[in-house]
Amino acid sequence: MNKDKKLKLEIKSAYELPESHRKKEFLMNLEVPKTNLCEFFMSQLKYIRKRVFFIETIIMLICLIPLLNLKYSNANIKYISMLSSIIPFFVLIVVTEISRSIAYNMAELEMTTRYSLGQIIIARTTILGSVNFIFSIFLLMVLSFKFEYNILNLCLYIFTPFLLTCFGSLYVMNYVRNKNVNFYCAGISIFVSLANIFLYDMKSDLYNYLSVQFWLMLSIALIVGVIFQAIKFIRSTEEYNWNLL
Repeated sequence: MNKDKKLKLEIKSAYELPESHRKKEFLMNLEVPKTNLCEFFMSQLKYIRKRVFFIETIIMLICLIPLLNLKYSNANIKYISMLSSIIPFFVLIVVTEISRSIAYNMAELEMTTRYSLGQIIIARTTILGSVNFIFSIFLLMVLSFKFEYNILNLCLYIFTPFLLTCFGSLYVMNYVRNKNVNFYCAGISIFVSLANIFLYDMKSDLYNYLSVQFWLMLSIALIVGVIFQAIKFIRSTEEYNWNLL
């Protein structure tokens, strides 16, 4: 147990909270601005920094421009390696956005607002994830016309490093709650990217050398790990949720 959690438990045990009286009646009569799901997501869109979308656009162009000049099969294999080495940086962009509250020591304050920190993180991740998902679909559609691999193989080869970066970043965010979290996550993205390039240089037919079953099992294991770490992270942000509704 880290020092922060230990301190919180000690404070809770030292101060006994008084029993609430007429809590339900008070909450029922409390005037709260009603916001539907669409309005909530649109409000969060305004808080995402513009440079996040700018950097994502730059990375997308880096991924797409070389694709226009691919003509030979050996270049295709090299492009897959390049693409799978760039994709992990999409994770870093999302992480730097959702970890701002932790990096600037605002997490506990946002936990007690009308919308919890967990809900805010889910909304912003959904917005950025949707942009990345649309780009990924478009990229796979283009690749399917230029490559001899099927869609499943392309997904496995390209997005396994992405899932590995997601798992590593979420694991770090669950245990590091200070301004250094972005540096650690950046280190993970760079490590995965360089490791992917290094493995390709060692074994240029890496994607054919390892069976599809291996890539599939690895991807499934990483998806399970990402879901587990994501649930753990969201739950850790709901500690101070005051539950109006």
